[in-house]
Amino acid sequence: MDLLKCATQDLDLPITAGAASDKKHSVYAGIDVFERPVFCAANRRSEWQGRGYHIAVEGRQVSDAPWNNISCQGLQPHLENTTVSASDKIEVLVDLNEASYNGGGNLTFNGELQNGAFFETRIFQAELVLGDSPVNFTYSVKSEENPLFGLSLKFFSEEYGKESFLLATLTMTNILSKLTEVITPNQVRKPEMARGWVLMDYTIRKSGWTLTEINAVCYKPTAKTSKQDPDSESSDQDNTSASVAGKYHVVLGHITIKNSVKSLGFLPATSWLLKSETLQNTGSKLSLNITWKLKDGEEPSFLRYHVYVENAATKTDGKQESKLEDRVKYLGVAHVHAFYVSEIDIPPGVTILKFIIQACAADGAFQKLNDSPYIEVNV
Repeated sequence: MDLLKCATQDLDLPITAGAASDKKHSVYAGIDVFERPVFCAANRRSEWQGRGYHIAVEGRQVSDAPWNNISCQGLQPHLENTTVSASDKIEVLVDLNEASYNGGGNLTFNGELQNGAFFETRIFQAELVLGDSPVNFTYSVKSEENPLFGLSLKFFSEEYGKESFLLATLTMTNILSKLTEVITPNQVRKPEMARGWVLMDYTIRKSGWTLTEINAVCYKPTAKTSKQDPDSESSDQDNTSASVAGKYHVVLGHITIKNSVKSLGFLPATSWLLKSETLQNTGSKLSLNITWKLKDGEEPSFLRYHVYVENAATKTDGKQESKLEDRVKYLGVAHVHAFYVSEIDIPPGVTILKFIIQACAADGAFQKLNDSPYIEVNV
């Protein structure tokens, strides 16, 4: 989990794929891993692993191809259980197979948990000193039922000592006795987000305090069962607590921590200058370089860029045009302002390929595809 800011600079690439000849795939890999994050202080988000068997953007799977790109990996979680119970067995693992919110991995919590019980495990340790600005926490959760899941934020102050907050959608008495305060985060709804994911958001101000830990809390409420037996000896049995262990399965897709509530703004598509250099065109396959920069010469501060392709001649059978997200194909990610496309198929009858560059901000936000810059290439 990257609690800290990624400070990077774009690098000039003196070698083109054309000059690399047979080593063009090595050049492509070099672009991806050229610039690993350097962590120093402030906005960051989670990218559990720099590899996977699929790629997702805001819960929507955009590729089912295996990949390995260490430049997309964040700080790794430091998992350690803080509750011990013989009856509650929850396995926590970095999962590359199940659906992801961003990238190709997630944290999966799977096992059994009794009603009225909770399970807590440390995800990350940190020493993040908070300033005067508010700090915003956003995380995504997926579950077959209501996500009975929360984040425990642990703070320390030389003056006031230790303090904990639980971000959770449902409270429990035994948790309340252990934590200073339980906070219900806001549920964020985004039209581009895939179904099944719940996005939670909360902003806190703790000037002078140090964030020391982020823990995951799995919990189940105490279930009430009604006694309908007329021969019941006592009316006190009308409502009884059921402490039955049941299956528990929750996926934590990502966590974003930023020191500003406002998302970093994206630039209009017209602000960019895109160029393409065709290296090879066989009629059925195309290889080319794509570069982009701002027209005013300023240096953009985006973390990375996703590259998509759309067959500009694609038409839909229905009366209503399909969403752009459903018509594009994901090609890859770039940490610099250049991307090499190797031998992409040219579908029969297609005369134009449209390449779209989607910016990703340091806080994890993605520019909408409809608003992203693009370049059309005649094939």
